[in-house]
Amino acid sequence: MQIAKVIGNIWATRKESTLTGMKLLIVQPINILDNDMPCSVPIVAADMIGAGMGETVIIVTGSTA
Repeated sequence: MQIAKVIGNIWATRKESTLTGMKLLIVQPINILDNDMPCSVPIVAADMIGAGMGETVIIVTGSTA
């Protein structure tokens, strides 16, 4: 699990059928112990709950996702 901030979105003309209905967001992993400073490169995340621009979110990867 990581904490990240939503910094943008991506439009896809085609995507995997299991992603139908989900938004694709660009999220910036942050370090909450260091004034929300970026701690790695931005990544693309599939949004299942409707996060918006500038919101802080939790992201998971691998089998937990």
